[in-house]
Amino acid sequence: MNRTITKNAGAVSSPVVLHVPHASRAITAAARSRILLDDVALGAELDHMTDAHTGLIAARAAAGAAVAPWLFTNALSRLVVDPERFPDEREEMRAVGMGAVYTRTSHGKRLREDDPAHEKALLDAYFTPYAAAMAGCVRDRLAGAGRAVVIDVHSYPSVPLPYELHGDRPRPAVCLGTDAPSTPRAGCSKQPGRRSRPSAPSASTHRFPAHMCRSSTTEKRPKWPPSWSRSVATPI
Repeated sequence: MNRTITKNAGAVSSPVVLHVPHASRAITAAARSRILLDDVALGAELDHMTDAHTGLIAARAAAGAAVAPWLFTNALSRLVVDPERFPDEREEMRAVGMGAVYTRTSHGKRLREDDPAHEKALLDAYFTPYAAAMAGCVRDRLAGAGRAVVIDVHSYPSVPLPYELHGDRPRPAVCLGTDAPSTPRAGCSKQPGRRSRPSAPSASTHRFPAHMCRSSTTEKRPKWPPSWSRSVATPI
């Protein structure tokens, strides 16, 4: 397995893959050398863009499941490459400098220079192997369980960040998101809005980009992570 990916086996009979793409703060030395931010600014950007503790959420969900799901985790920060973005002009987030290889920060500042050769090198080194590994994981679930259900585990801030193209959408405490190309209509109809607990805001079902999966779960996080969780990029 590629060292930039962590795969934890579940039950052979389980079709479920919990996918954690944005929990890591690790940035390779080669990628860091082309990022224009100093260490303080990079740490702040990682605070904004990392889905902190979603790996823990996925692990606890897996541990509590009657039939253990499979876990597929990105060991690198999305600031290296974002494996959930289209690597070409299909990706709407390219409009704000956040395609598969980000050139802008969450607040629109320059993250990298526009360099097609460097972008291709990052895609070749990280994006393509990641996509191949995920495709292999799905094929394994199809072979072992007869179907595959990929659930992305994400978080988002309580207040929209400037880069968001759809920041006016609801931001419930818990959201089961869907994406038309990826989520079967039958799957959407089986997930009505409901309260996650008596005192919580209602969960909702609405579109949330999930290009690689059938559905996406989203857990809201505070706008700022706890101070003890902040650090500069983890080098590897």
